[in-house]
Amino acid sequence: MEFLSQTYVALRGPTGAPQTATDTIGKLSDRLQPATLLADRRAAVLALKGLARDCKQDVGTLALPGLLQVLYNDAEVDSDIGKAVLETLNILCEVEDQKKEELGFKHTDVVLVREECVHTLFALLAENNFYMRYGALQLLSTLLRNRRQIVQSYFLTAPTGPASVISSLEDKREIVRNEAISMIQLLVSQSADIQKVLAFEGAFEKLFNVIRGEGGVEGGAVAHEALVCVDSLLRFNSSNQSYFRETGLPPVLLSLLLFPQNLTPDAPAPQEFALQFWDEQKMINAKTIVGIMGLLVGSKGHGSQDSPLFTRCLLELALASNAPTTLKTQALHHLLPTTTTNHHHLNFPLSELIITPYVPVPETDGEEWDRLEGVSALDALVELGLGGEYNGMGNGSIMGSGMGSGRRREVGGLELRTAAVGVFENFVRKEEIKYAIISSMVPSEGNDPSNSPPPPPPTPPLLLLLLQALTISLETSGPLDHVLVSSIHFASLFFSHLIRSSTRCKSLARSIRPLTLTLTLTQAVSDNGNFFVPADGLAPGGVPQPISDHDVDDDDGPQTLIQVISENLSLAFLSRSRTDVTTTTTTTTSTTTSTSTSTSAPTSTSTSDLESESREWDRLIVGYLTMLCQWLWEEPVGVREFLDSGGLGMLVEPINRVSETDFLISSLCVFLLGILYEYNREPGEITRSTISPILNRLGVDTLLGRMSRLREDDRFKNVSPESIVWRIMMEGAEGVEGEVWFDWAFVDFWKSNYYTIQRGLSTDPDQLGSSSGPSAETAMLIASLRDTLRSQSQEIMDLRDQIQQQQQQQQQPKPISNSDEVLLFLLPIPNTHTNPHPSPHPQITTATATLKTQITSLQAALKLSEEKRKEMEKEQEDLLVLLDEVSAKRRRDKGRMRDGGLEVSEDEDEDEGDEGEGDEGEGED
Repeated sequence: MEFLSQTYVALRGPTGAPQTATDTIGKLSDRLQPATLLADRRAAVLALKGLARDCKQDVGTLALPGLLQVLYNDAEVDSDIGKAVLETLNILCEVEDQKKEELGFKHTDVVLVREECVHTLFALLAENNFYMRYGALQLLSTLLRNRRQIVQSYFLTAPTGPASVISSLEDKREIVRNEAISMIQLLVSQSADIQKVLAFEGAFEKLFNVIRGEGGVEGGAVAHEALVCVDSLLRFNSSNQSYFRETGLPPVLLSLLLFPQNLTPDAPAPQEFALQFWDEQKMINAKTIVGIMGLLVGSKGHGSQDSPLFTRCLLELALASNAPTTLKTQALHHLLPTTTTNHHHLNFPLSELIITPYVPVPETDGEEWDRLEGVSALDALVELGLGGEYNGMGNGSIMGSGMGSGRRREVGGLELRTAAVGVFENFVRKEEIKYAIISSMVPSEGNDPSNSPPPPPPTPPLLLLLLQALTISLETSGPLDHVLVSSIHFASLFFSHLIRSSTRCKSLARSIRPLTLTLTLTQAVSDNGNFFVPADGLAPGGVPQPISDHDVDDDDGPQTLIQVISENLSLAFLSRSRTDVTTTTTTTTSTTTSTSTSTSAPTSTSTSDLESESREWDRLIVGYLTMLCQWLWEEPVGVREFLDSGGLGMLVEPINRVSETDFLISSLCVFLLGILYEYNREPGEITRSTISPILNRLGVDTLLGRMSRLREDDRFKNVSPESIVWRIMMEGAEGVEGEVWFDWAFVDFWKSNYYTIQRGLSTDPDQLGSSSGPSAETAMLIASLRDTLRSQSQEIMDLRDQIQQQQQQQQQPKPISNSDEVLLFLLPIPNTHTNPHPSPHPQITTATATLKTQITSLQAALKLSEEKRKEMEKEQEDLLVLLDEVSAKRRRDKGRMRDGGLEVSEDEDEDEGDEGEGDEGEGED
């Protein structure tokens, strides 16, 4: 009581006059001097702590230096004053709102002027006192949020920094441990050195102990924060990734997801892994674990023994489990080549891995699941892309209902399907795999698919799945449904990946003779009300109709795949034009009715349905056109087959009949028409001379303008390597729905070849296509050949010099060394008296024979090198002559383009000698 009275008198002053807050803070700051008693300093710090929130600026200006001295000198001695000073400094450095933001940063800068403060805080972490350790962690977190880089630099020089941080992770008090995890997240951010230091101090082991102690993937927010710390230590740090693999902890990630660590390739995944109960927090934790696994799979050390098991776990999770859709999508995304953590080819035997899919039992709300027969992962992947998750049963509005517009196009479901297409693209990157898959689609010799009965397995294999979806012929006896359109569209994406950039695969694909499926919309609905997609197998009543003799002439035989697709495309164009006419008629009727009747809601609804159906026909047409563009590129035989199937007429019609608002279809038709004109090099009825008058009648400038409008379309412009789903707000729909129009592979293909088609449309029919000149790829090839010739010529010259040096050394007498003198001394002296013609010594004879053999071999090598050099010089001269001819042709072509009024880019105008002008011209877009 006496102490409080004295303190009150001291603060009040001798005269008892009222004091301002600034005067009080000044007097309290004076009592922080080391000369005063520890109890006085403790009382002053406690008083300043009470004033810090209301008078933050004054306390920081007058008392901050004294508070830092108390921290340095008294915090380790007295826990009470240490707790008070840590809390006071934390209040001063906190950034609460924008008004006090400058004060918090200003006080932080004062605290961090010297490294002594940070070193003291890390030293206080070694204290076992709860308030000291917790207060130090809080202050360090505040300083890291304000000035992270400065604190990180001080940490690297702190004597006890790493050890004290790791020891705080072992604290039995949860509040301290949780605060330590939060602080470590800030400490390791964007600092590879600190990440390495903590990793080698045992941070991984301590964090996984916390995760397991919190229940693993079933844990709460603390387990998630620890997983985020592990991810921060591994991401963008190859050293830590290598060290993590050596610790034996990667299999722990599998166990957290309940996936067995020692599962053999031929053993099925356990049901405990495939069927789990999922809540929001568990999904968040699982997504972090999957992210770490994907990081390890896609890093430089992806060849480790754990990578195949990680890849299988991701595939099982995405294709054969009841995990949430977003988690499945993330698992597949980590197997894509376009992600930031994965750049390698998917070298995993998808066709050999047998998985066991599960589907939900209808009307059980996911409580009961049916286990299906085992299928290969490749078949399941294609089935997922064509039919969607659980073959379209995942959407609750489908269960127990027939076809109709009530089934929403969920963005998450489309993202999952596009991820499946991306994994398939990554798997078939090697031409050998593409060729093997297409070879299985081609009928063997003597086997006419039109005479063979259709295969009726309940779960069709990959090839039947893909061909069924690709060759479905729709009859317009009812409204078109987006489910079937999406299935056909995704089939075109799958097949495009099989034939893209491979002449062998394109040529082989022309030999495919598919069974044609003709489905009406009545047959497309199965008995249980689910809409038929090819992944469901053969629809009830929709038996594949083999091509009969009435449909195909005996001389022609069964239709090829290009002919079937051409017919389906022609039917789609015809149905689209009928829908436009119906829409126009309905709109006119609606306008007439509205003048005589006040209510016209039914007509409005019908108009909306027709517009939606027109949009679906457009998506179907886009799928066919994009696949044909990539197939017929640099494929003259395929172009001839498509032209003989009536492809020219079906493309000219949409170009003539263009909408005022939607140029998408006409732009693609112009692009495909340009490909037909460019690569029409095979003899036939329709030649370049036949197509040229049509181009002139349509107007080359008009065609180029319509083709360029494609890049302005949002459905094309917003496609990226990360996502190809176009999000739209449908009229009358709840929330955002999704659509897929293009994939990134086609967008990149179109942008790379746009200028080639632009130049080709202006080329005379008697000349070769513009692509016959040196494109950017050809220029790069010529440059690489020149470098190869130059290096090989240099190697030949070096070999000649070496041979000449060896010949000179053999001709010069070799000086006798000491060892040679000893050898000659030991050799017996021939007796010239008894043998006037002595024979040479056997050792000398052997050496001479060896030298002669070496000379003969060197002369032969020299002769061979001379022949190779002459041959390479001749090839180089031929290449230079070809390059000169091509350059002269390009100069003439550009002159014709200028005379014709076409634009010639400035970088191509004068720089004829630059092989890279094709790249520069395209880069000006």
